[in-house]
Amino acid sequence: MVEIARSGVLQVHNEFFTEVTSLSRREEYGLADIVVARHCLTHNEFPHEMIKAAHLILSNDGAMAIANAYALNTVMNGGIDRTYHEHMYYYSVSSCSVLWELRGSEIVDATVGMVHGGSIIVVAKRIGRANKNNNLMIFEELEDIYLPDHSIKEFS
Repeated sequence: MVEIARSGVLQVHNEFFTEVTSLSRREEYGLADIVVARHCLTHNEFPHEMIKAAHLILSNDGAMAIANAYALNTVMNGGIDRTYHEHMYYYSVSSCSVLWELRGSEIVDATVGMVHGGSIIVVAKRIGRANKNNNLMIFEELEDIYLPDHSIKEFS
């Protein structure tokens, strides 16, 4: 797939997205308006480092769009088969909010995708750079109902 992409007009860098690679890409191309990560944060042992790397390359008004298996769908659908062999972490809007706030960002939008039986796609921007979408309240309410602490303990 990388070779196909390289045969066109895309610049492809087949490497882990770290602080070092982020700074290298920033030096080479300048600041980015968007960073997209699809289904890789759950496999990353150090998710904070990936978020830090995104912050280093994003412009002040830039956005991070990140998709991962959604904890709510995993619990609601009994997706135990994915918890023991594949993903290090499962994310909810609430857990993403905590992760991003540690780096000075906030979740401004979220939606559900169908990959992995239900994925959460969150968009984050630097705090105060965008209005939050009203649908975030729906996610927060659903997670409060279906992902309380005792529910997670029972699932695991």
